[in-house]
Amino acid sequence: MSLNERIVCVVLTFDRPDCLTTALTGVLSQTRPPDSVIVVDNGNKPGTTAAVAKFPAVRHVRSRRNLGGAGGFAFAILLALAEGADWIWTMDDDGFPAAPQCLANLRAAADAHRASVVGPVVLDDRDPSRLAFPFRIGMRYRFSRAELGGIDVFPNIAYLFNGVLFHASVFERVGLPDIRLFFQGDELDLFLRMQIGGERIVTTTSAQFCHPASTAQIHPFMSGLAHAVVPETPIKQYYLFRNRGYLFPRRRMLGYFLGDFLRYGWFFLIHRRGDVAGFSHWARPTLAGARGRLLPYVQSGERKAGSGEGQRRAWR
Repeated sequence: MSLNERIVCVVLTFDRPDCLTTALTGVLSQTRPPDSVIVVDNGNKPGTTAAVAKFPAVRHVRSRRNLGGAGGFAFAILLALAEGADWIWTMDDDGFPAAPQCLANLRAAADAHRASVVGPVVLDDRDPSRLAFPFRIGMRYRFSRAELGGIDVFPNIAYLFNGVLFHASVFERVGLPDIRLFFQGDELDLFLRMQIGGERIVTTTSAQFCHPASTAQIHPFMSGLAHAVVPETPIKQYYLFRNRGYLFPRRRMLGYFLGDFLRYGWFFLIHRRGDVAGFSHWARPTLAGARGRLLPYVQSGERKAGSGEGQRRAWR
Protein backbone atom coordinates (compact mmCIF):
# COMPACT_ATOMS: atom_id res chain seq x y z
CA MET A 1 0.00 0.00 0.00
CA SER A 2 1.56 3.25 -1.16
CA LEU A 3 1.20 6.43 0.87
CA ASN A 4 0.84 8.39 -2.35
CA GLU A 5 -1.83 6.26 -3.98
CA ARG A 6 -5.08 7.92 -4.98
CA ILE A 7 -8.49 6.34 -4.34
CA VAL A 8 -11.43 7.85 -6.19
CA CYS A 9 -14.99 6.95 -5.20
CA VAL A 10 -17.64 7.07 -7.94
CA VAL A 11 -21.36 7.08 -7.12
CA LEU A 12 -23.97 6.63 -9.83
CA THR A 13 -27.34 8.22 -9.13
CA PHE A 14 -30.77 8.72 -10.66
CA ASP A 15 -33.21 10.98 -8.81
CA ARG A 16 -32.92 9.41 -5.36
CA PRO A 17 -31.67 12.32 -3.26
CA ASP A 18 -32.37 10.76 0.13
CA CYS A 19 -30.50 7.58 -0.80
CA LEU A 20 -27.67 9.63 -2.26
CA THR A 21 -27.34 11.65 0.95
CA THR A 22 -27.02 8.43 2.96
CA ALA A 23 -24.43 7.04 0.54
CA LEU A 24 -22.29 10.19 0.54
CA THR A 25 -22.46 10.50 4.32
CA GLY A 26 -21.10 6.97 4.63
CA VAL A 27 -18.41 7.52 2.01
CA LEU A 28 -17.12 10.71 3.61
CA SER A 29 -17.13 9.14 7.10
CA GLN A 30 -14.53 6.50 6.25
CA THR A 31 -11.45 6.11 8.42
CA ARG A 32 -9.52 6.03 5.16
CA PRO A 33 -11.57 8.54 3.15
CA PRO A 34 -11.32 8.53 -0.64
CA ASP A 35 -9.13 11.24 -2.11
CA SER A 36 -11.93 12.31 -4.44
CA VAL A 37 -15.66 11.61 -4.75
CA ILE A 38 -17.51 11.90 -8.07
CA VAL A 39 -21.28 11.68 -8.42
CA VAL A 40 -22.41 10.85 -11.96
CA ASP A 41 -26.02 11.95 -12.25
CA ASN A 42 -28.11 10.02 -14.78
CA GLY A 43 -31.30 11.85 -13.83
CA ASN A 44 -30.27 15.51 -13.78
CA LYS A 45 -33.04 16.44 -11.32
CA PRO A 46 -33.10 19.42 -8.91
CA GLY A 47 -33.35 17.16 -5.86
CA THR A 48 -30.06 15.51 -6.74
CA THR A 49 -28.35 18.88 -7.16
CA ALA A 50 -29.58 19.94 -3.71
CA ALA A 51 -28.39 16.67 -2.15
CA VAL A 52 -24.88 16.94 -3.60
CA ALA A 53 -24.66 20.60 -2.57
CA LYS A 54 -24.61 19.45 1.07
CA PHE A 55 -21.17 17.96 0.40
CA PRO A 56 -18.90 20.70 -1.02
CA ALA A 57 -15.99 18.31 -1.58
CA VAL A 58 -18.03 16.11 -3.93
CA ARG A 59 -17.83 16.64 -7.68
CA HIS A 60 -21.25 16.55 -9.39
CA VAL A 61 -21.21 15.51 -13.06
CA ARG A 62 -24.58 15.65 -14.81
CA SER A 63 -25.65 13.67 -17.86
CA ARG A 64 -28.57 14.93 -19.91
CA ARG A 65 -29.16 11.37 -21.12
CA ASN A 66 -29.79 8.37 -18.89
CA LEU A 67 -26.79 6.22 -19.73
CA GLY A 68 -28.01 3.30 -17.64
CA GLY A 69 -25.82 1.51 -15.17
CA ALA A 70 -23.38 0.39 -17.86
CA GLY A 71 -22.88 3.76 -19.52
CA GLY A 72 -23.01 5.64 -16.22
CA PHE A 73 -20.26 3.57 -14.66
CA ALA A 74 -18.20 3.63 -17.86
CA PHE A 75 -18.40 7.44 -17.77
CA ALA A 76 -17.62 7.56 -14.05
CA ILE A 77 -14.64 5.24 -14.39
CA LEU A 78 -13.19 7.34 -17.19
CA LEU A 79 -13.55 10.44 -15.02
CA ALA A 80 -11.75 8.67 -12.17
CA LEU A 81 -8.96 7.53 -14.48
CA ALA A 82 -8.62 11.07 -15.80
CA GLU A 83 -8.21 12.26 -12.20
CA GLY A 84 -5.27 9.89 -11.78
CA ALA A 85 -6.99 7.20 -9.71
CA ASP A 86 -4.93 4.23 -8.60
CA TRP A 87 -8.02 2.56 -7.14
CA ILE A 88 -11.69 3.18 -7.94
CA TRP A 89 -14.42 2.53 -5.34
CA THR A 90 -17.80 2.03 -7.01
CA MET A 91 -21.42 2.16 -5.87
CA ASP A 92 -24.99 3.04 -6.79
CA ASP A 93 -26.87 5.65 -4.80
CA ASP A 94 -29.01 3.04 -3.00
CA GLY A 95 -26.02 1.38 -1.33
CA PHE A 96 -23.75 2.62 1.45
CA PRO A 97 -20.79 1.36 3.51
CA ALA A 98 -21.96 -0.42 6.65
CA ALA A 99 -19.09 0.88 8.78
CA PRO A 100 -16.37 3.55 8.69
CA GLN A 101 -13.71 0.86 8.15
CA CYS A 102 -15.22 -0.46 4.90
CA LEU A 103 -12.83 1.16 2.44
CA ALA A 104 -9.76 0.62 4.63
CA ASN A 105 -10.58 -3.08 4.97
CA LEU A 106 -11.17 -3.45 1.24
CA ARG A 107 -7.81 -1.89 0.53
CA ALA A 108 -6.06 -4.08 3.12
CA ALA A 109 -7.71 -7.18 1.65
CA ALA A 110 -6.42 -6.24 -1.81
CA ASP A 111 -2.86 -6.40 -0.50
CA ALA A 112 -3.44 -9.49 1.65
CA HIS A 113 -4.88 -11.49 -1.23
CA ARG A 114 -2.98 -9.80 -4.09
CA ALA A 115 -6.33 -8.95 -5.63
CA SER A 116 -7.10 -6.33 -8.26
CA VAL A 117 -10.85 -6.49 -7.55
CA VAL A 118 -12.16 -6.65 -3.98
CA GLY A 119 -15.81 -6.76 -2.98
CA PRO A 120 -17.46 -6.45 0.42
CA VAL A 121 -20.15 -8.74 1.77
CA VAL A 122 -23.38 -7.01 0.76
CA LEU A 123 -25.96 -6.93 3.55
CA ASP A 124 -29.69 -6.28 3.45
CA ASP A 125 -30.07 -2.60 4.34
CA ARG A 126 -33.26 -3.37 6.31
CA ASP A 127 -31.89 -6.40 8.15
CA PRO A 128 -28.08 -6.59 8.29
CA SER A 129 -28.25 -10.17 9.57
CA ARG A 130 -29.39 -11.11 6.08
CA LEU A 131 -27.43 -10.98 2.83
CA ALA A 132 -28.65 -8.63 0.11
CA PHE A 133 -27.07 -10.96 -2.46
CA PRO A 134 -26.72 -14.63 -1.53
CA PHE A 135 -23.60 -16.76 -1.78
CA ARG A 136 -23.67 -20.21 -3.26
CA ILE A 137 -21.74 -22.66 -1.09
CA GLY A 138 -21.85 -26.21 -2.39
CA MET A 139 -25.24 -26.93 -3.92
CA ARG A 140 -27.24 -24.31 -2.04
CA TYR A 141 -27.48 -20.56 -1.73
CA ARG A 142 -26.86 -18.97 1.66
CA PHE A 143 -29.06 -16.01 2.48
CA SER A 144 -27.96 -15.07 6.01
CA ARG A 145 -24.75 -13.64 7.38
CA ALA A 146 -24.53 -16.42 9.96
CA GLU A 147 -24.44 -19.08 7.23
CA LEU A 148 -21.11 -17.76 6.00
CA GLY A 149 -19.48 -19.25 9.11
CA GLY A 150 -15.82 -18.42 9.67
CA ILE A 151 -14.98 -17.85 6.01
CA ASP A 152 -12.67 -14.84 5.58
CA VAL A 153 -12.62 -14.55 1.82
CA PHE A 154 -14.58 -15.88 -1.13
CA PRO A 155 -12.36 -16.25 -4.21
CA ASN A 156 -13.55 -15.44 -7.71
CA ILE A 157 -16.73 -13.66 -6.70
CA ALA A 158 -17.80 -10.04 -6.26
CA TYR A 159 -21.12 -8.27 -6.70
CA LEU A 160 -19.84 -5.56 -9.00
CA PHE A 161 -20.45 -1.88 -8.31
CA ASN A 162 -21.89 -2.60 -4.85
CA GLY A 163 -19.01 -1.12 -2.88
CA VAL A 164 -16.44 -2.97 -5.00
CA LEU A 165 -12.89 -1.62 -5.13
CA PHE A 166 -11.05 -1.94 -8.47
CA HIS A 167 -7.43 -1.30 -9.25
CA ALA A 168 -7.50 1.28 -12.03
CA SER A 169 -5.38 -0.88 -14.32
CA VAL A 170 -8.19 -3.46 -14.51
CA PHE A 171 -10.10 -1.25 -16.93
CA GLU A 172 -7.04 -0.73 -19.09
CA ARG A 173 -6.74 -4.51 -19.44
CA VAL A 174 -10.36 -5.61 -19.82
CA GLY A 175 -12.18 -2.44 -20.88
CA LEU A 176 -15.15 -0.53 -19.54
CA PRO A 177 -18.74 -1.63 -18.89
CA ASP A 178 -20.54 -2.15 -22.21
CA ILE A 179 -23.01 0.71 -22.71
CA ARG A 180 -25.07 -1.43 -25.11
CA LEU A 181 -26.22 -3.61 -22.22
CA PHE A 182 -27.69 -0.59 -20.38
CA PHE A 183 -28.31 -2.44 -17.09
CA GLN A 184 -29.17 -5.87 -15.65
CA GLY A 185 -26.27 -7.77 -17.18
CA ASP A 186 -23.48 -5.23 -17.61
CA GLU A 187 -21.97 -6.42 -14.32
CA LEU A 188 -21.96 -10.04 -15.48
CA ASP A 189 -20.30 -9.09 -18.76
CA LEU A 190 -17.54 -7.15 -17.02
CA PHE A 191 -17.06 -9.92 -14.47
CA LEU A 192 -16.67 -12.51 -17.23
CA ARG A 193 -14.15 -10.34 -19.05
CA MET A 194 -12.17 -9.96 -15.83
CA GLN A 195 -12.17 -13.72 -15.34
CA ILE A 196 -10.98 -14.28 -18.91
CA GLY A 197 -8.31 -11.63 -18.38
CA GLY A 198 -6.95 -13.39 -15.30
CA GLU A 199 -7.84 -10.72 -12.75
CA ARG A 200 -7.64 -11.79 -9.10
CA ILE A 201 -11.17 -11.23 -7.72
CA VAL A 202 -12.21 -11.77 -4.10
CA THR A 203 -14.97 -10.86 -1.67
CA THR A 204 -13.74 -10.21 1.85
CA THR A 205 -15.95 -10.67 4.90
CA SER A 206 -13.89 -8.01 6.70
CA ALA A 207 -15.81 -5.30 4.78
CA GLN A 208 -19.58 -4.90 4.69
CA PHE A 209 -21.79 -2.83 2.44
CA CYS A 210 -25.57 -2.29 2.69
CA HIS A 211 -27.99 -2.46 -0.22
CA PRO A 212 -31.66 -3.34 -0.80
CA ALA A 213 -32.02 -7.11 -0.88
CA SER A 214 -32.39 -9.01 -4.13
CA THR A 215 -34.18 -11.95 -2.51
CA ALA A 216 -37.62 -10.90 -3.78
CA GLN A 217 -36.52 -11.62 -7.36
CA ILE A 218 -34.92 -14.99 -6.57
CA HIS A 219 -37.50 -17.78 -6.84
CA PRO A 220 -36.46 -21.19 -5.53
CA PHE A 221 -37.94 -24.39 -6.87
CA MET A 222 -37.13 -28.11 -6.82
CA SER A 223 -36.88 -27.91 -3.02
CA GLY A 224 -34.35 -25.10 -3.23
CA LEU A 225 -31.93 -26.94 -5.54
CA ALA A 226 -32.64 -24.50 -8.38
CA HIS A 227 -33.49 -20.81 -8.57
CA ALA A 228 -34.99 -18.59 -11.25
CA VAL A 229 -34.21 -14.88 -11.17
CA VAL A 230 -37.27 -12.87 -12.24
CA PRO A 231 -36.97 -9.14 -11.42
CA GLU A 232 -39.99 -7.28 -10.12
CA THR A 233 -40.57 -4.92 -13.07
CA PRO A 234 -41.02 -5.63 -16.80
CA ILE A 235 -38.13 -3.37 -17.81
CA LYS A 236 -35.69 -5.15 -15.48
CA GLN A 237 -36.94 -8.52 -16.70
CA TYR A 238 -36.45 -7.47 -20.32
CA TYR A 239 -32.84 -6.35 -19.89
CA LEU A 240 -31.86 -9.28 -17.66
CA PHE A 241 -33.26 -11.88 -20.06
CA ARG A 242 -32.03 -10.08 -23.20
CA ASN A 243 -28.52 -9.57 -21.86
CA ARG A 244 -28.10 -13.15 -20.60
CA GLY A 245 -29.25 -14.35 -24.02
CA TYR A 246 -26.65 -12.10 -25.61
CA LEU A 247 -23.74 -12.87 -23.31
CA PHE A 248 -23.73 -16.62 -22.84
CA PRO A 249 -23.31 -17.63 -26.50
CA ARG A 250 -20.68 -14.96 -27.08
CA ARG A 251 -18.66 -16.00 -24.05
CA ARG A 252 -18.83 -19.63 -25.18
CA MET A 253 -20.99 -20.45 -22.16
CA LEU A 254 -23.40 -22.65 -24.06
CA GLY A 255 -23.97 -24.81 -21.00
CA TYR A 256 -25.30 -21.78 -19.14
CA PHE A 257 -27.38 -20.77 -22.16
CA LEU A 258 -28.98 -24.20 -22.44
CA GLY A 259 -29.25 -24.32 -18.66
CA ASP A 260 -31.37 -21.18 -18.73
CA PHE A 261 -33.80 -22.88 -21.11
CA LEU A 262 -34.10 -25.80 -18.68
CA ARG A 263 -34.26 -23.51 -15.64
CA TYR A 264 -36.88 -21.10 -16.93
CA GLY A 265 -38.77 -23.78 -18.83
CA TRP A 266 -39.13 -25.82 -15.64
CA PHE A 267 -39.91 -22.74 -13.56
CA PHE A 268 -42.67 -21.35 -15.78
CA LEU A 269 -44.12 -24.50 -17.34
CA ILE A 270 -43.84 -26.99 -14.47
CA HIS A 271 -43.32 -25.11 -11.21
CA ARG A 272 -45.88 -22.47 -12.21
CA ARG A 273 -48.09 -25.11 -13.83
CA GLY A 274 -48.27 -24.15 -17.45
CA ASP A 275 -47.41 -20.45 -17.32
CA VAL A 276 -46.93 -20.25 -21.08
CA ALA A 277 -47.22 -16.45 -21.08
CA GLY A 278 -44.43 -16.20 -18.51
CA PHE A 279 -42.19 -18.53 -20.50
CA SER A 280 -42.85 -16.55 -23.67
CA HIS A 281 -42.07 -13.32 -21.82
CA TRP A 282 -38.68 -14.85 -20.92
CA ALA A 283 -37.99 -16.48 -24.28
CA ARG A 284 -38.59 -13.49 -26.58
CA PRO A 285 -35.89 -11.17 -25.20
CA THR A 286 -33.56 -14.11 -24.56
CA LEU A 287 -33.67 -15.20 -28.20
CA ALA A 288 -33.44 -11.59 -29.40
CA GLY A 289 -30.28 -11.19 -27.33
CA ALA A 290 -28.87 -14.44 -28.72
CA ARG A 291 -29.35 -13.03 -32.22
CA GLY A 292 -27.49 -9.87 -31.21
CA ARG A 293 -30.60 -7.65 -31.31
CA LEU A 294 -29.86 -5.31 -28.41
CA LEU A 295 -32.93 -3.14 -28.88
CA PRO A 296 -34.03 -0.81 -26.06
CA TYR A 297 -37.04 -1.61 -23.95
CA VAL A 298 -40.27 -0.16 -25.26
CA GLN A 299 -43.26 0.14 -22.96
CA SER A 300 -46.61 -1.06 -24.14
CA GLY A 301 -48.23 1.65 -26.29
CA GLU A 302 -44.98 3.48 -27.10
CA ARG A 303 -43.74 3.97 -30.61
CA LYS A 304 -41.05 1.51 -31.63
CA ALA A 305 -39.28 3.81 -34.04
CA GLY A 306 -36.09 3.85 -32.02
CA SER A 307 -37.14 6.65 -29.66
CA GLY A 308 -35.76 4.77 -26.65
CA GLU A 309 -37.91 6.78 -24.23
CA GLY A 310 -38.55 3.72 -22.08
CA GLN A 311 -34.82 3.12 -21.84
CA ARG A 312 -34.03 6.72 -20.96
CA ARG A 313 -36.52 6.61 -18.09
CA ALA A 314 -35.21 3.32 -16.75
CA TRP A 315 -32.96 2.95 -13.78
CA ARG A 316 -30.98 0.19 -12.16
